[in-house]
Amino acid sequence: MSEAPPRPPAPERRAVSAAELRRHWLPAVDRLPAVPAAHRRPDVGVRGAARILGIDEATVRLLVAAGLPATEAGGLGAWPRDGGDAGACADDCVWRAGTGSGTDDRTRHGSSGGDVETRTHHDPPDHHGANAGALDRHTPYAASPDGPLMDRYDLINLGLLAGTGRSGPEAAEWRWAGQAGGEPGGWIAPRALRLALSTDCSVRCAGPAPAAPPVTSIASGTTTVRRWRTLEPGGRVLVDVTLRGRSRRVRSRDAREVFDELHAGLAGGRYRYARLPAALAADPEQALAAGVVDAVTAALVMAAQARAAGLEARIRSGFLLGPGDTSRRSAALRHTWAEIREAGHWLPLDPVQAYRAARHPAAHPDFTDFCRGSRPNWLLPWAYGTHAAPAPHLCPDGGRAVTSCRQLPPQHGDF
Repeated sequence: MSEAPPRPPAPERRAVSAAELRRHWLPAVDRLPAVPAAHRRPDVGVRGAARILGIDEATVRLLVAAGLPATEAGGLGAWPRDGGDAGACADDCVWRAGTGSGTDDRTRHGSSGGDVETRTHHDPPDHHGANAGALDRHTPYAASPDGPLMDRYDLINLGLLAGTGRSGPEAAEWRWAGQAGGEPGGWIAPRALRLALSTDCSVRCAGPAPAAPPVTSIASGTTTVRRWRTLEPGGRVLVDVTLRGRSRRVRSRDAREVFDELHAGLAGGRYRYARLPAALAADPEQALAAGVVDAVTAALVMAAQARAAGLEARIRSGFLLGPGDTSRRSAALRHTWAEIREAGHWLPLDPVQAYRAARHPAAHPDFTDFCRGSRPNWLLPWAYGTHAAPAPHLCPDGGRAVTSCRQLPPQHGDF
């Protein structure tokens, strides 16, 4: 497979020119999907927004004046609680995905009572809303004194829409989507990867840390686990895997129609792709009414339609990985898709991955058809329908154990 195109430059908080503001950022504000008020959670201040978007704080304030949804800082509890994504930054918050930081160190961010210490990457939620009612008490930008507060998902979607290469979310998209270029044979060739899996409480409670995920968490079939090492204390695993793609095509006309309807809705603009809060993503009726779709919403819709057509269907989850030759640690993006059972095999239906990859300039024209039954070698399949960890976790705040994945450089020496 040919090498993926260079990733966009790492986001920097630098001044935005007037031309860039007019050409990219203001139109992105106009196109920003409208998230229902009940799912909005403005908890990111101007400083945090500038980090996520890779722009200067003055530009953030201009975007707010131009219509970027924001509310005046009012302290914790001053916004409607979504209930499904406590502590989330949708896999690709600025520091990990945007800067390509090669560390797992802790860093300090400003807050009203002095600095607040928090990880450079916050693990994302169970996208199926398993943590309903939970409130993250460790959100680094909550009650920020630096101006209005914005919703994290608005900022993620704004960065994707602007298309400047500045934002962490866009850089994360480019890392995996560029692999959809090159020859199709490269999409299924074996890849040797080194990964770090970690399990954390979704609300980062003060209780005992969740147990590390077991080796059975990684689905077999296209993945071979070569080495597995659990680190002490529990909750983190280093693993060497060989990941292979699998090329198959669904034959069922009903299954293809299920895929094509959702994909056409995204490509034609009837639905708008967006990163959604967990509770909204898990409510397809409400999400579709708002005209927005993410991977979880699409999987739920397609599974329901396939079953209505008499097909056996299920929901599966996994992690989208970047190129295997990366020299830095990077967060894998959580992903969810539907599968239908045909001729004894479970075949993926993944129009969201097809649509997202098609936005990359190097995307191969055959990749959309590939997503009708095939699995690429950058998708690590999880053995469960959600990203929730199988180990029990007794959280006093109602959280659940959730697993995240990071891709390590091949020369990483922890083994």
